[in-house]
Parts: sequence; C-alpha cells; structure tokens
Amino acid sequence: MSDARQSTSKARSESRTHRDLMPKDLCRHLMFKQILTEGLDAPAGEDRIWPGDGYYWCLLTLHDIGPDDELVEPPACRGERGCCEQLEF
Repeated sequence: MSDARQSTSKARSESRTHRDLMPKDLCRHLMFKQILTEGLDAPAGEDRIWPGDGYYWCLLTLHDIGPDDELVEPPACRGERGCCEQLEF
C-alpha cells in the first residue's frame, strides 16, 4: 500500500468514534466502560466493530446477563430482543 493510502486509511480509522459504531437500534440499558470514562466521542480502535472495549453489562441487572438470561453485548442487545428499550438519538 502506498504511503498516501496508508495515511488516508489511518486518518479514517482514527477519526471513527464509539458513537460511530453504535447501532441505531441498540438497547438503552446496555452499558460499557467507554461511556463512563472517555465518552462516546473518543476515538475507537481501528479493529473495533462495536462500541466500547468488549466488556458490557445491563443497567437492569448490573451483570453481563440481561433480564432474559441472555448475554449482554451489542449484537444481541438490539430491537428484536424482548427486554430491549431502544436508544433515542
């Protein structure tokens, strides 16, 4: 890859934030450390596909298992899940 393309690719990945990685139908009870420490507008690592650092918990249960006894994580905590209350942007 040329230096110019590498530089452009690096700038694009550095400008991605955790907010950019938030699915629009994510549950408002999903919590992750990034929200509490640096905020959603902090740069996300180039290898991230979901917001946060990989450690998630539910604000209803305060555990990594939701009220429906299923794992708490962005791909699962979305609109089709029965306990999900969607974020309002």
